[in-house]
Amino acid sequence: QLHSNLEEGLLTALTSIWQSPIAPQIVIQASRIVFVSQVVLGMGWVGASLSPSTTSSSSSSSPFGKDRKWQRYLNDTLQQVRAYDNGPPSTTKTIYFIRHAESQSNVAKGEVKKRSVRGCITLCSVGFDSDLSPTGRRQLLEVRPAAQAIVGEIEAIFHSPLKRAEQTAAALFGEDDGNGSFKVSRNQLWLPVKAMKEVRFKEWTQASLACSRSILDLRVATFVKFVSMLPFERIALVGHSRFFSAMLSIMENPTTLGNANIWRTSVETGGPFGLRCLSKELLASPISRSLQSPSGLSDTDVDVDEDGLNEDAGEYIVIEENEVAELPRMPPRALKPHAQE
Repeated sequence: QLHSNLEEGLLTALTSIWQSPIAPQIVIQASRIVFVSQVVLGMGWVGASLSPSTTSSSSSSSPFGKDRKWQRYLNDTLQQVRAYDNGPPSTTKTIYFIRHAESQSNVAKGEVKKRSVRGCITLCSVGFDSDLSPTGRRQLLEVRPAAQAIVGEIEAIFHSPLKRAEQTAAALFGEDDGNGSFKVSRNQLWLPVKAMKEVRFKEWTQASLACSRSILDLRVATFVKFVSMLPFERIALVGHSRFFSAMLSIMENPTTLGNANIWRTSVETGGPFGLRCLSKELLASPISRSLQSPSGLSDTDVDVDEDGLNEDAGEYIVIEENEVAELPRMPPRALKPHAQE
């Protein structure tokens, strides 16, 4: 009943402001405030200055600093890695970057940008840590064969703890449980990494109000340092487009990732942040596209969970609901050489 009353109240309020030219952005920001309020009420608020601290611990147990919660989690993650494999860091690596498949919040935000009131209600209901959409699940079935072809060589899989990234990692690299779902394989190290989360609210606020990305840049640069310290030669990272774009930019090879794309990169130690990307190759891209127009979702939008469609993907396909059963048998789309640029 509470949920129904909330929807009714939101619908009334949104309808009254819907003629404003900035209405879609108002709704998106309001839904973010709702989401952040849920976090504050459920977990407590940890304040942070917009200017990142320059202090860091030189202790071997805190190589990434300990002023921020994500830094402490990253220190713990490295300890877990060393308990699994305490070898020296590899100087060259093959890193597979995989952006999560389309999520329910992707679809809802696309509807918001089309001025759909119902899309606003859906966005507030599903939140930003939403499950994958039906199209997102189809996308994963389409690129799973490509992921399974490389899973045997991957030594470790690190993913964002958000649902869409976790579900993407399991569907691509996990084992079929025989019941239509996938389970984590025990042939590799699997770890969720909180430092890989999407652009956080405070980072978006800093970029919007202070025209600075220092908080996000610090997190991305620290994560690159974490990757450089890993003993593995072949790893997979499953996460979010804006985070990965920032990461590849400081590794001197900027790239935009589309939903459920699999990129293979060759990196070596070096560069100002510890790793330099030498080359990249797009291995697989799904046939299924969002039910939204590509112009409605863009990685250039200021967006907390940095969702959008890959400009490299070319044409998109509108899938009707009655075609769902046919799609799992479709192979990944063959890529043209220029799609790797």
